[in-house]
Amino acid sequence: MSQMMIKDILTDIPLLPANISVMLRGDHGIGKSSLVRQITRQVMKAEGLTDYPVIDRRLSQLTQGDIIGLPTCADGRTKFNPPDWYATACERPVVLFLDELNRAEVEVMQAAFQIVLDRELNGHRLHPQTRVYTAVNMRSTYNVQQIDPALLDRFFVVDVNFTPEDWTRWARLEGISEQTVDFIELNTTFLQPPPVADPTQVHPSPRSWERADVTARPLLEAGQALGNYDFDRIRRLISGFCGTEAAMAYLDHLKAEFKYSGDDLMNDYVNIRDKIKRHRVDVMVNACEKLVAYGDTLETITPEQGVNLKAFIWDLEKDHRVTLWQKMARAGNARLPFIRSIHSSVAEAICDAFGVPIGPAGIGVLPNVHGAVQRAEDEKKEEEP
Repeated sequence: MSQMMIKDILTDIPLLPANISVMLRGDHGIGKSSLVRQITRQVMKAEGLTDYPVIDRRLSQLTQGDIIGLPTCADGRTKFNPPDWYATACERPVVLFLDELNRAEVEVMQAAFQIVLDRELNGHRLHPQTRVYTAVNMRSTYNVQQIDPALLDRFFVVDVNFTPEDWTRWARLEGISEQTVDFIELNTTFLQPPPVADPTQVHPSPRSWERADVTARPLLEAGQALGNYDFDRIRRLISGFCGTEAAMAYLDHLKAEFKYSGDDLMNDYVNIRDKIKRHRVDVMVNACEKLVAYGDTLETITPEQGVNLKAFIWDLEKDHRVTLWQKMARAGNARLPFIRSIHSSVAEAICDAFGVPIGPAGIGVLPNVHGAVQRAEDEKKEEEP
């Protein structure tokens, strides 16, 4: 068993041989099904595949006949014809995703284990390149079957561990509304149910936020365009998926929404800075994320954009300046022209954050002008308590 972060799962699981079955364990709603599809895309990319479908079967919804197929009689013999989905997994390479394994009936579980252990069911063998993944929920509050520990050693078992950053990164790729992504970035405790959750109440989860966002998206888009939201309807929708407490916090976020885009920050910050600086520190941190995301779309910045970037970074707390620079420069040599173009705009603020002087003579060197060093030393003494 291994506890793995999402980024490590997407890196390591595709390296496993096709005949190794994988069990993903974790709470409901954390995106195990979506994770299987992300892993599949990584496998396709690594192996140069163009067609590698995911066959998803919820075992909790199947009966014994649904998985082993129905019998026919020929020449005095009985033979089981496999269901179409299992026959496809035998005929060609696919990803066979057996979800909710420990919620299945005992007979269905036993058939699934034969697929996992022997890659065969009733004499029908899986294609050598077909991969088998399963997913189970693990909390004691779930109504699930116990899995024999002797069977676990036939799987590569992963306890899925994810961070809010994993979810927001995925959410942006999947087109989740900017308002919802921003809310989770600023309110990470609302991404998952509380550690001790009342099972009779509605609680948030990564999956419920996705469903809530899809449902509320027309209202969010209309509200953003009009500059005013239908708060009552949005509250009712969010509450139904994520619970009352999360819904009220979401409304508070919309009412104080940071309405400026990365484009606004990079191209017009000097004109809107007085409005932006009135926001809370955590909203300014969110503005950094918007600026980083917008910067990722640029090859280089213009001198005018450099003026806005310089003004913005000076308005940040010192530790946030460093974080902004690290994120904007994270691509290294892969985006060297962009990094060079922003360097002159951010260098002085970054050096100031580290307490390193910068002047015409270079970083860490005061200009060679009579009295400059003495003045700097005097100013430093005046600042000391």
